[in-house]
Amino acid sequence: MKWPGKASLEIAIVLFFYGKWGGNFFLDGNKVKGINSYLAIPDQLSGHPYKLKANEDKSFQGSIVLGMGFILESEEALKLIELNPRNKEVLFPFLNGEDFNTNPTQLPSRWVINFFDWPLKRENLSDNWLEATSNQKKIWLRRGIVPIDYPDRVATDYPECLQIIEERVKPERTRKKEDGSYVLRKPLPQKWWIYAEKRPKLYLTISNLNQVVCIPETTKFLTFAFSPTNIVFSHAMKIIAFSSIPYITLLSSTIHQIWAIKYSSTLETRLKYITTDAFETFPFPNSLDNLSRVGESFFNLRQEIMKENQEGLTKTYNRFHNKIESSEKFMRLRDLFVEIDNSVASLYVWDDISLNHGFYNTSQGLRFTVSEVAKNEILQRLLVLNHKIFNEEQKKIILKQKS
Repeated sequence: MKWPGKASLEIAIVLFFYGKWGGNFFLDGNKVKGINSYLAIPDQLSGHPYKLKANEDKSFQGSIVLGMGFILESEEALKLIELNPRNKEVLFPFLNGEDFNTNPTQLPSRWVINFFDWPLKRENLSDNWLEATSNQKKIWLRRGIVPIDYPDRVATDYPECLQIIEERVKPERTRKKEDGSYVLRKPLPQKWWIYAEKRPKLYLTISNLNQVVCIPETTKFLTFAFSPTNIVFSHAMKIIAFSSIPYITLLSSTIHQIWAIKYSSTLETRLKYITTDAFETFPFPNSLDNLSRVGESFFNLRQEIMKENQEGLTKTYNRFHNKIESSEKFMRLRDLFVEIDNSVASLYVWDDISLNHGFYNTSQGLRFTVSEVAKNEILQRLLVLNHKIFNEEQKKIILKQKS
């Protein structure tokens, strides 16, 4: 329940009984057949979902920059490019959760300097790069220094951008304690010109895609949107390496939403979308046929509404889940949302479940969603499917090892 005071948080009042309980069970004010360890109605199948191999290496967290000096207002970034066009090679739009949720286009409002994992500078060394051993090269790279004949880019190739990092980031990164040791862990002080976590696997995975599915890690609503790939993503963003409409449509459906809400965590009253728990465990249907048309219609209309009202995702979904909002476009958006859920349920061959869409009070507040009965049935079937897929994957792994 929502805390009755001013603090923005939720509480759970749980009553325990020592011994075998012979009375009734009440959950959220409703009489139920029992209560399990998830504080939910007991299912036919219990236990945690498993991570699935099919979803491996598809979801990522954005870069941990660690240094506000890396981040620039757009005017400053554009001036740097005007000053030296080559600076464009290390300047990128920087997407964080606030821009994603508040900008009607979900595009970044700021830029970031990115020196990737490059060395700092070239120096006159006794050896040269082309003749050095691999071990010697590793030593140089750890020090951020390479010989004059080093063929690739280094940070000093971009003096205007490096000067900004030297002035705004280096002092913070190289802070020391009274005993002379660094405050930050190694190699953050030594590699002050590059990010704390560069996420090379993320950017390599999405390098051949023109767009990817994104969601802020902490968000009021579970709202996915496409983002371009020629940007740097903040650590507050979760990125899923899908670029097609059917995938983002399925992830935006109630079927995925209720799974994510159950197995992710919360911050105050907001959802924290944890990809290891919400995405990597999610059992996809065998096919995503018939989701393109309805998905495209839904996202086009959603974007049209945001552009028309100059409102971002959060404000748009505040209205979407407000029963007082009865404008023609929001009514149409809800109809398309229902169509998405029905289409996804059909892909799982769950046409026997009555979804009964409407406005319901949930632990996240009033939501336009499916009934509680439908939610419990969907969660149970998804858990059964998760276990089934996991067991099939394990059998294949064992057979492969034997062969």
